[in-house]
Amino acid sequence: MLDAGIVDEVQEVRKKPSGNWGEVKRNLNKIKFNLIVCPHESFRTAMFVFGLNGNEKIGYWHLWNFFAFSKRCPRPMGLPESLRQLSLISELDKDVNEELRKIQKISNWQGESKGVSSLCFPVPGEKLPKISNMLLEDLDQQGPNYGLIHKKVERLWLNVMKTGLGIVFMAPGSEWATKRWRQSGYSELGKKLQSKGYQICLVGVAAEEKICTEISSLIPHSINFCGKTSLSELFKLFTKGKLLISNDSGAMHMAAVAGLPVVGIFGPTTLELGYRPWQEPSRVAEIKLECRPCGKHGAQICPLGTHACMQELSTDSVYKEVETVLLGDFK
Repeated sequence: MLDAGIVDEVQEVRKKPSGNWGEVKRNLNKIKFNLIVCPHESFRTAMFVFGLNGNEKIGYWHLWNFFAFSKRCPRPMGLPESLRQLSLISELDKDVNEELRKIQKISNWQGESKGVSSLCFPVPGEKLPKISNMLLEDLDQQGPNYGLIHKKVERLWLNVMKTGLGIVFMAPGSEWATKRWRQSGYSELGKKLQSKGYQICLVGVAAEEKICTEISSLIPHSINFCGKTSLSELFKLFTKGKLLISNDSGAMHMAAVAGLPVVGIFGPTTLELGYRPWQEPSRVAEIKLECRPCGKHGAQICPLGTHACMQELSTDSVYKEVETVLLGDFK
């Protein structure tokens, strides 16, 4: 979010094929930090933080990591991951601490799934106005067309705003291959929604352009924004939509901040891991299988070779969740 004015500088750590831990550490060692907050829990990260120059260092509590942090906090597993991380600064900010206490009381976060889907009992949208307003104000200051990367996209977007029942975004990509639902599922779902009067827009990062282009080509009159927006531009677009249909990916969490309802499609990962849609209204489509989860982040290849969690999830099952959100039918 550099272009949104939230972050001043980013140091990217490349884990593979060749890591650059040493380079990043040398760059960070030039800075004396007042506060270091670390949401990672590995021994390697603890050693990395230990070597940084900071007045106060906060991380999650583990029996072994006392040497790295001046303050350690229990990780509140009853919250979604985005809010778990806020707990690291809760003792530094009374307002954050109070909000998290309220949320823990009202959230049925670990609600059981029913059939192929489960109701989300997420954090109400009014808990997120500060960051949302900050992003919108910053974007508005840069002009009404800032969310449009070039004139062609601008003209398409203006046409979208004038037609149909509203915009349904689809984010079919993921860094992890096993977390991607079938392309045929997305195209079938898109055509069905298009026939109902919704405008379909594909979104994603540049690396997902091939997937989005192939799906977009199968959905009449769909618009492909994949690779054409920055993060803050994507946020701006999400504020104009009716719904996001997404794999378990970053787009799903961006939608939460923008207040855009989500239907999340989960395969190798499960709700209990904490990375689920956490705004209201939202739903999750999944199939209950004994092999799930097969990993914390998914994998590039299904360990069983079947990819049943995504291959067997039907378009009709996902459409039921989409319809529930769009019609507001939470019975």
